[in-house]
Order: sequence, then structure tokens, then C-alpha cells
Amino acid sequence: PLLKSYGRSIGAHVEAAVDAFSMERPQDSVPALTAGLRETRELLAELETGDEASFLLLIKERQFERTLSNALGLELFAVAVPTQTEPGAPTELPVVVPGQRVAIDVSLTKPSTARISEVDLHIDIPPDWRTASNTDTTQASDGTIARRILITVGSNTGLSRRSFTRTALTQFHYTRTDPTLAPFSAPKAVAVATFRVNGVPVAIRSTVQGREAELPYGYVLRELQVLPSVSLSVNPSITIVPEAQETVSLIVEVERTGPETTAGTLVLNPPPGWGVKPARVTLAKTPVDERFEFTLHRTSPTAGEGTVTVVANLDGKIYREGHQTITYPDLETRYLFREARSTLRGVDIKLPDNLTVGYIMGIGDDIPAAIRQLGSQVRLLESPDLETGQLDKFDAIIIGTRGYAVRPELHRGPDRLLEYAERGGNLIVLYNTEEFDPNRYAPFPAELPRRPEEVTEENAAVKILEPNHPVLHWPNRIALKDFEGWVEQRGSKFLSTWAPAYTPIVSSHDLGQPQQSGGWLIARHGRGYYTYFAYALHRQLPFGVPGAYRILANLISMGRNDGKP
Repeated sequence: PLLKSYGRSIGAHVEAAVDAFSMERPQDSVPALTAGLRETRELLAELETGDEASFLLLIKERQFERTLSNALGLELFAVAVPTQTEPGAPTELPVVVPGQRVAIDVSLTKPSTARISEVDLHIDIPPDWRTASNTDTTQASDGTIARRILITVGSNTGLSRRSFTRTALTQFHYTRTDPTLAPFSAPKAVAVATFRVNGVPVAIRSTVQGREAELPYGYVLRELQVLPSVSLSVNPSITIVPEAQETVSLIVEVERTGPETTAGTLVLNPPPGWGVKPARVTLAKTPVDERFEFTLHRTSPTAGEGTVTVVANLDGKIYREGHQTITYPDLETRYLFREARSTLRGVDIKLPDNLTVGYIMGIGDDIPAAIRQLGSQVRLLESPDLETGQLDKFDAIIIGTRGYAVRPELHRGPDRLLEYAERGGNLIVLYNTEEFDPNRYAPFPAELPRRPEEVTEENAAVKILEPNHPVLHWPNRIALKDFEGWVEQRGSKFLSTWAPAYTPIVSSHDLGQPQQSGGWLIARHGRGYYTYFAYALHRQLPFGVPGAYRILANLISMGRNDGKP
């Protein structure tokens, strides 16, 4: 009976609020809303905590409070700023770090029609954070009520991490790192405004935000999150080690966040059988990003695969992780944390000495870094190189992924590249979109349709069409096993037709799709080679797929082949 009688009365108040509402005078619904909120709380007081009715009524209470705030035209806003910032000044502070002291400017904007009293502004923070001081609440001439609150983030507070992770793209499932965490944790700091309307207490909440510059568009506001003072990353994350190679180079990048001014040390820990130089490096006292190169060398003839880890020490605080920032315009920023490490992966791979490769970067990929891992030199080619540079000094020139879409100079002077190949050079074109017209930019006719074929299944069967072609035999013998362990896809943007001068090397297809032979084509052009290679090297190489490295080695070595079997 109690639930029914109160339910009918609360429902009547809701209907009355709806009837009273208008876009011109939304505040006319306030009396009915406050009456409904008052009776909701009266009913909650009569019920046992934790039962289903109480659970639903707590939701209804929050709905009443939000609706009242909207009807009154209230807007609660809270942003974190450095402590020395003048109130109202737009200062960038996108994240905070453990132990950092920050100011939070809280404001409640209200129109003159909003009749509220006993206004208080405060911040809900985790138990290990502390409020350093509060300024008095002030009210501007336009009715805006404001307050600055100084807080100190807990020294050992939890980071804004997700409760799920995976070690790499090749891991096809996520692992829950902490079962006690929700998939996306609640905001660390929440502004709360309490006040009375018609004598009824009301509380509204707003997540504290951080301000980040996004030039040239201005500033964006996102949920204030907590990052570590030091973030580490090791490049490459998977390091290919040819069997005959004695040394390996790794780059460690150190990203500093927050105001902490403490010097520290960085140590790279190699697996058994490997030494490292330098043994340790010193991190700057000022919070600046730094980049260090380490060289690993074999100390044992049996040294092979293993894991390299990195540890930073700042005043006794140990850091072993890095994070990847995930941003999208309409969503909150998220951070994915991973241990800073690199996996050494031994590969049976051969390469001629002193190969030099020119690389024309497209939309961006890691293929130049992969070539360096093989022990070859790479130079990124810019417009002057393509227009007037000496191209013949390169054993191979590669036009990178979607290069024709983003490099206008490729459209201005294609003849120089084709002449390079004709004089004996080795020109390789990776997968490109419709901006690449083979009839204009390749030595012989071919067609890349507006909707070209692709093979999306990464484990799709591969058929070798030209088993005796030199590219499959030197310096490495390429076989079907080199197409095992691929990730994401086989390839994309295959040619549909081509002149007899081209030789298709392999074919593949998805389930139910005809054989696709236009993904790897090679033609002799004068004394040199022209290759169109649409298989997804840019996806395989960052994940250390051994066969992709062996294929890459053979592609860039073709100019040195000289008819070897």
C-alpha cells in the first residue's frame, strides 16, 4: 500500500511538471518537480536499504535532481588548472600525476529566474587525495557562483587505467588486469553543487575536466585523468635479429608528465646472452621528453630470443610502463598501459652487405625502421631528392603505403623514377589507392579499379605462381611458410589486369572469392626492376612476422641479384 500510494502521488507530480513545462518558461515545472523529489525521499526513508524498490528510487531521485537543474537553467562547470593560474584564464592542464597540487575552478551559472538558496560548491575526490584549501564562494553580477578549490593528488593514487589489456594485436582476447575495476573507471574528481529549491535540498554533479590545446581550433575539455610522471616505450616493440647479426639497436623514449623536477636513471635489462651499452643513462631533472639509443651485443654464441625490459628510477619511484593514447573527437580520451619492453626474435635471414634504400613515405608506416633492423641504410626521400637528386646511388627505392595519395611530387615527375629503374635501379611500389594510375606511373599498362580487390583473411591460402622467379630464391628462399603467422590481412588494392610484361608471383583469395593474382607483380624495365607489391608489409613488420621480413629482404635486394638462381 505504501509503495502504491506514494507511487501514484509521485507519478501525479511528474505529470503536473510535464503539463506546466514550456520552452519559454521551463521554470514553471519546478514546483511539481520539487514536490516529486520530496516524496521520493520520504518513500526512500520508509524502505529497507538495498532492496529493488530502493535501488529504483535512488535512480528516480537523481533524475529529479537533473531535471530540476535543467528546468532552472543551471550549469555546473569544473576545470583543473595550475595553481598559479588567474581565475578565468584558459590554461592547459590535460592530466595530473600522483602527488601533484592543482586548482579546480568550480562555477555554477544560473539565470535571474532561478530561485535557489544555500548554495555550496565542493569536490568529491578519492580518499587518498586531499583538499589543501578553499576560497570563499563568490557571486558575479550575472549570477554566476564560483569557487577555487586547491587539491593534492594522492602520491600512490590509482592511475586512469582500464581493467582490461592485451599484450599485442596478435592476442585475440583481452585480459582483466584487476577484477575489482569496472571496464571504465569512474571519474577521479567530481564537482558537486548543493542548494535548496522551495526548501528541498538538491545536489547536482559534473565531472572535473582538463583543458587541452587543439590548435588551430582552440581548446578541448576532457575528463581529468591521472597518468604516471614517467611513461616509457621501446622501439621497436618486436626486434628482428638476423642469425648472423652481432648487435641490435633499440630506442627508448621517455615521456615526462607533470611538474616534478627530479633527476633519475634509466636502465635497459637485456635477456641472457646479451650485453648492453650504455649500462645506464641519467634522466634530466626538468620534466622534458628524452630519447636514448641502446646497443645490444651478443656475449654468448648461444644468445638468441628473449625479452628486453626498461626500468626508470626517479627518487626511489620505479616506472616500467608506457601508455598508448586513444583519442576520438566525440569520445573521452583513454589510455592503454603496457609494460615497456621489446621482444628479440631470431630470424633466418640473409641480406647483401651495404644495401642503401631510398624510401618515399606515404601516409606513414614503420617499413623504414624494419629495413634498418635488417642492417641496411635507409634515407627518407623528399621533394628535392625526387626532382633533382642522385637516385642511382640507391640499391632500391620504395614508394610507401598510399604514397600517391599524399605526395604530390610523385604526380609531377614520375619519369625520373621510371628512368632510375630503366638504368638498372630497383623501384618498388607498395599498396596504393586510386590516386595511383598504373597507366601513367608504371612502365607498362595495368588497371587499378576504383574498388580494387583485397584479401582480408590474414590466413588465406597463398599459391606460388612463379616458383622459379629469382625474387623467391635470393638471398632467401621464399616458401609458403613465409606467409604463416600474418596478422589483420593478406593485402589490399590488387591490380585487376596487367600487360604481359608483368609477372605475377603469388596469388591468394578470401573464402568465396576468385583467385587474386594482382597483389605482387614484377617487370623487367630496361636493366632494372619495377615491382607492385600490395601485400600488407606495413601490418606484418611491426609485429615481427618473420616471413614478411624475409620477403622484404628479397625485394630490396633484387638490384643486386644479377641472375642468381
